[in-house]
Amino acid sequence: MEIGLIGSGSIAHEHVPALEAVGMDITAVASMNPESNTVEEFGSKFGIENVYKGQGWKEMISTTEFDGVVIATHISGTPEAVKCCLNQKIPILVEKPVGWSSDTLHELRNKSQSNVIVGYNRRYYNTVQSAKEFVAKNHPVMATIELPAASDIDSFISMSSHGIDILRFIFEELTVLDTHRLMNNGDITGFSATISSKFGDLINVIGNWKAPSNIGLNIDHSDLRFQLEPYEHARKYKGFRIEEPSDTIPIRRYIPQIIEEIDLQPQEDGYKPGFYDQALSFKNLIQNSEIKPFSATLYDAEKNLELCERLLPQHLPKTD
Repeated sequence: MEIGLIGSGSIAHEHVPALEAVGMDITAVASMNPESNTVEEFGSKFGIENVYKGQGWKEMISTTEFDGVVIATHISGTPEAVKCCLNQKIPILVEKPVGWSSDTLHELRNKSQSNVIVGYNRRYYNTVQSAKEFVAKNHPVMATIELPAASDIDSFISMSSHGIDILRFIFEELTVLDTHRLMNNGDITGFSATISSKFGDLINVIGNWKAPSNIGLNIDHSDLRFQLEPYEHARKYKGFRIEEPSDTIPIRRYIPQIIEEIDLQPQEDGYKPGFYDQALSFKNLIQNSEIKPFSATLYDAEKNLELCERLLPQHLPKTD
């Protein structure tokens, strides 16, 4: 399978080993930046002879018969690249969040829904899939997610959209009940919101931007807790044990009892987590023209951005 790659940054470096491991051959790479000083080095590193810069990516797409294209370029340039590949009817694996606005993704989705996988790779984690199974068995639940990675609106869209996608993957469609902004000198520096699912689940979303805190999701049902902290490691708790005061620690302590721990599956060793299974899913799209259930689609990417926009109304990032 011959694959074209648009983008030569850090995330593109992560895609190549996984794609090659499942039998794909990256035969051309392009950078949208006409002054890129990384794309030649990228081509040399991975043995890719056909290298393009600037508008050359359009020539690459229009003159080469690829089995598929991976788009891992900057967010502002991604919608145009997706549209071009859709016009050529080429299967696409595109990095999240695909664009800055849900309207842009809605327009792309109207062109094609079935030929695109979006790179929300955490969906492939067995830890995240176990969280989905836990919720499905225990509706309704109470959950809290912390999203400290962002520092502003744009980084919330580009980085924390992973957390938003995990919520939609686990709980399906969500409704924003209320949202409150933390403001500092006229700038938004965080937020707190409550959202609900059609199953009656309640989820607290904490945008504690820049906080020295791990990304994490806690899901509670009665005396059970399912914890993802970080997303790559899961723990199940049931009840707690009581430790009475002692000479060393003169207070009573209530210690949550771990009943199970889950780590990433072994095949993730050597690849960025989720990328191997994501590459397999992309291969399946190319071979069988079908998208596997765990994979994110343009619809998912659109709804993720739509939820971000509803969490922070009137604070939308720049449009595409």
